[in-house]
Amino acid sequence: MPDDSKEEENLIKKEEFPYEYKPHLRKKSKIYSKNRLIAGLVNGFLLPSLFLAFFLISGLSAIVRDFARGLSDNFYVQVAIYGVIFFSFVTFIDLPASFYMGYIYEHKYGLSNQTAKSWFVDFFKSLLLLYLFSIPALLIFYYLLSNFQFWWVIAGLVILIFSLLVTAVVPVILIPIFYKVEPYTDEEHKRHLREMARKAGVSNIEKILVVHESAKSKKANAAFAGLGKTKRILLFDTLLEKFTRDEVEAAVAHELGHYAHKDLIKGIILDGVTIFPVLFAIDYILRSSVGLWGIYAFNDVAGFPLILLSSMLINFALSPISNAISRKFEMDADTFSLDMTNNPLAEISLEKRLADLDLEDTTPSPIVEFLFYSHPSVEKRIRNVYRWMDMHNYRPREHGRDFRGIPY
Repeated sequence: MPDDSKEEENLIKKEEFPYEYKPHLRKKSKIYSKNRLIAGLVNGFLLPSLFLAFFLISGLSAIVRDFARGLSDNFYVQVAIYGVIFFSFVTFIDLPASFYMGYIYEHKYGLSNQTAKSWFVDFFKSLLLLYLFSIPALLIFYYLLSNFQFWWVIAGLVILIFSLLVTAVVPVILIPIFYKVEPYTDEEHKRHLREMARKAGVSNIEKILVVHESAKSKKANAAFAGLGKTKRILLFDTLLEKFTRDEVEAAVAHELGHYAHKDLIKGIILDGVTIFPVLFAIDYILRSSVGLWGIYAFNDVAGFPLILLSSMLINFALSPISNAISRKFEMDADTFSLDMTNNPLAEISLEKRLADLDLEDTTPSPIVEFLFYSHPSVEKRIRNVYRWMDMHNYRPREHGRDFRGIPY
């Protein structure tokens, strides 16, 4: 498929408001989204599951464990060596598929601006971060597994606390590792965004930052991130360049809605509901697997692929439930944005422009949406705007058309 990104850039104009779908992009998005979904299932679930099963059943895991034991008599040094080898093996096995979907496929559909060099720089940054976070986590996990009968209770609490810490750390440390970030310089607009945040119950927003997504892709987004003193509003430069100010504010108001509704806390509570049963099930599976596939003890690191495989299968089975909850959160945040901005045309225009810019399928199969979508489909989100307009008897006559886009 030819790269007609230049044509698309000319079609998706900031000045066009309210924005209307471009028919050729709607057709293109169906193919793009379908292929990404299939690739996500294959590369994100099927192949990793098969790899973990093979790594375990073939005895490779036990071989790596024995290699680590040959290098050190210290159990935790063995765990660290195993972790480095295992995570390296997994990462480089996945490299061809990741490069194709993250670089070649995105360029094929005109969505990526990234060079191959830049992509590989990000890849090795991610690998380094994987070692920095995963090896200590693995050591803590096996310490708990080896020293506490009810290790799964403590491990669940540690995971939940770690989730909170990551939320605080990501905008401060991790985002600048991958993106150029600089202060937003439109002082008048910054004051308005801070006032929006104050009305949403978010105080002391010290930083409103621009994230240079355009160096990597054409996709756009906004985010409210951080906790305490790390709270900040993040605006992609692509959002500022291709979207009207009203659309930008609708996107920010949506993110503030997640904060106002305490969706982060709700998400952690919901994780707590599932994490403890999942870890308890892993405890049972580990104890039942001693003596199989070279696993000689309950806390044998050779059983690590079994832990990951069990967790992956259980979470995949539960994903329709977690996705349904996430879709509810997203729809509620949309409604919050409408209540805050009182600008439904901007909300509709934002959804349509985002869908065309990101090549998002606006009308996926209901079954596919139920099983795999963490956000409502675009058309459902737009119908939610229509319902809001009906409830508020909203008729934007100043735009010369009614709320369904029909001219007066």
